[in-house]
Amino acid sequence: MFNDGKLDDEVVVREIEHKNLEFVTQALSLMAKLKEPLVRRIIDSRNGKSVTSLAWSAGFKMKTATVLQRRVAKVPRHSLVGRRGAAYPLSEDEIAWQIKFFET
Repeated sequence: MFNDGKLDDEVVVREIEHKNLEFVTQALSLMAKLKEPLVRRIIDSRNGKSVTSLAWSAGFKMKTATVLQRRVAKVPRHSLVGRRGAAYPLSEDEIAWQIKFFET
């Protein structure tokens, strides 16, 4: 799917709904061009800003980032990012910092 350009928001959300979290992790890794252990660390952090940054890096819509936060990373409700909008609420600098934090 990735090589054919068919890996998109719709596919990822569908796989989240089917609880195919391994697929979702692999998709995020491929789309964001990040190693799988790094993607897992970000998801396991349960940090809304970090998970949102990961989704942005993968090229996904904010709506997909919200689903990732809630259903995959289990981000606590009070830490969810971007609950009310369609745009990413983080600057590109903040997104880069969030990803870099987990690379160390």
